[in-house]
Amino acid sequence: MKIALILASNCWFSPYLNLYTSILDSNGINYDIISWNRDLSEPETPTTFSDKRQSNNKLKNYINYVSFVKSILYKNKYDKLIVFSPQIALLLSKTLILKYPKRYAIDYRDLSIEQNQLIKPLYSQLLNHSGLNVISSPGYKKYLPPANYIISHNINNKIAKSAIGKYHINKANPIKILTIGSIRDYESNIDVINGIANITNFELYFVGKGIASDKLQNYVKHQHIKNVFFSGYYTKKDEPTYVLDASLLNIFYPQIKSHISALSNRFYNSLIFKRPMIVTKHSIQGDYAEKYNIGISLENCKYLSSKIITFFNNIDNNLYETQCDKLLNIFIDENILFEKEVINFVLK
Repeated sequence: MKIALILASNCWFSPYLNLYTSILDSNGINYDIISWNRDLSEPETPTTFSDKRQSNNKLKNYINYVSFVKSILYKNKYDKLIVFSPQIALLLSKTLILKYPKRYAIDYRDLSIEQNQLIKPLYSQLLNHSGLNVISSPGYKKYLPPANYIISHNINNKIAKSAIGKYHINKANPIKILTIGSIRDYESNIDVINGIANITNFELYFVGKGIASDKLQNYVKHQHIKNVFFSGYYTKKDEPTYVLDASLLNIFYPQIKSHISALSNRFYNSLIFKRPMIVTKHSIQGDYAEKYNIGISLENCKYLSSKIITFFNNIDNNLYETQCDKLLNIFIDENILFEKEVINFVLK
């Protein structure tokens, strides 16, 4: 029995890969990782695609990578495939449907090209011919074709279990709001910044980098905002330190499909470390925040500071922490089911 895990990028850019490799390793199942060394930062292996002459044409680059994948599949004759990203699955569709019916799994982490109305029928065929369909958020079901889906949360079950009953809400002054990870969204973060700008006992921190980082820093500088701070890249092992120093986590995203349907790493950190979340109303994260009363669900950030104070004044610490643990336990159980489904798919 040999499995191929087919990525759409570098291994380091695919943290969810570990969810699968840990399952395969613990069950003694042989596998190869077929990856696309996009930034040429990883060592070359027989199953690593490193193209030093990448084109400005993204489709051409994808086609070149998929040609490489096909050559590996032809050479190694895998029993089962696990395919990450809809782009790769669509470009491999003929191979998957004709040569691997019910012997491939599709792992889905972000809304992408399959939302195109011309492509949706083909993606629906892929889902119907697959042996397992995995999604990382129930919010995706609203936008994907009908199919049998299993949830795989972006959390480590051991870490999640060890956090049950361990951490406590932080109501210390000043109130520190943390945005950690990729800083991609400008307008929504500007909304948060304006909601607490130069208000006493409020501080907002951006830890990480992204396409919006420099523009946000320039805005803060030109508006003479003194209580918003920026730091750059951080190591993953330092993330808990930053989160535990915060009072709340900023997960206020724009009202677009890709954002309102996803569950972010900050969302899970909020639950694990008991730091209430600031989230977008009418999003999957907003729905969880309202149902379990674990954060502030907002359409906009007007009067944000007052809303935060009201939230902290009204929250029952023990009840809040119990609700976080309740939701964490649901996610842990869903991950246990995911592990069983992966094993069943691989071995059947």
